[in-house]
Amino acid sequence: MDSETALPHLTARRLLLRPVSEADTELVFALRSHPLVNGPIERIPLTNRAEAVDFIRNLIPDLSSQNLYYWVMVNQAKQESMGIICMWNFSANRTKAEVGYELLPQYWSQGYMHEALEAVIHFAFKQVGFSVLEAWANIGNIASVRVLTNAGFLPMEKDNLSNLATMTAYELVNRSPF
Repeated sequence: MDSETALPHLTARRLLLRPVSEADTELVFALRSHPLVNGPIERIPLTNRAEAVDFIRNLIPDLSSQNLYYWVMVNQAKQESMGIICMWNFSANRTKAEVGYELLPQYWSQGYMHEALEAVIHFAFKQVGFSVLEAWANIGNIASVRVLTNAGFLPMEKDNLSNLATMTAYELVNRSPF
C-alpha cells in the first residue's frame, strides 16, 4: 500500500504494479510524448517534462480518494518502468470502471500488458467489487484489441456508444460468484 495515495501494489508473474508518483516523470513524459503510443489514443502529446509533472500532480487527489487507480508497470527482474495501467471513469454507483493502459514500444508484443490487465481485473472484481470493466481500443490497434479479447472483453453493442469512428468499446462482465 502506498502511503501518499493509499493505493495497493499489485503483482503479476513478471510485474509489480505500483502507484504513480512524481519520480515517474520520465516514464509519463516518454509515454505521453511518444508518437506511436499517442497515435492510437488520439491525444495531444506532452511537449516537456513540466507537463508530465503537472499531469502526475493532478492525479494525486483522485488517487488519494480512490476515484482513480493509476499504476506504473515495473519489470520485477530488471526494475524498469515500462508502462501505465489505470482504472477510472467510475459509474456513479461504483459498479463499472473504465480500464486504460499504455506501454513503451520496446516492451510491446511480450505479454506484459496481458499480465498487468489480468492483475487489474482480479483487483477490480475481487477486491474493489466492480461488476463491469470497460475499455476502448482504436480499431487499427490490433495488439490492443488482442490484449482485451484475450482477457475476455467483448465488443459492446454499437447502440450504446458515442459516434467515435476510430474507436471500439469493449466490456468485461464479472460472472464469478462472490
